[in-house]
Amino acid sequence: MKLVTWNIQWCLGCDGRVDPQRIVDDARSLADFDVLCVQEVAANFPALRGSRGEDQFALLAAALPGFTAIPGVAVDSL
Repeated sequence: MKLVTWNIQWCLGCDGRVDPQRIVDDARSLADFDVLCVQEVAANFPALRGSRGEDQFALLAAALPGFTAIPGVAVDSL
């Protein structure tokens, strides 16, 4: 089994651009993984630099067809 784990910092790249698809593409370039574990996935946090408040859980899941997305929410704010 190949497992990749990565703190993605709300999908923020070094160029200041938030891009969930780029995270998936880069993870795929690291390994032909069976499991991808990502931390610091954001949903509804438009105050984060580069973010529009997008639901990154949904975007990452959509970019990984054939995988089962299982969110583990550590912080929930109203």
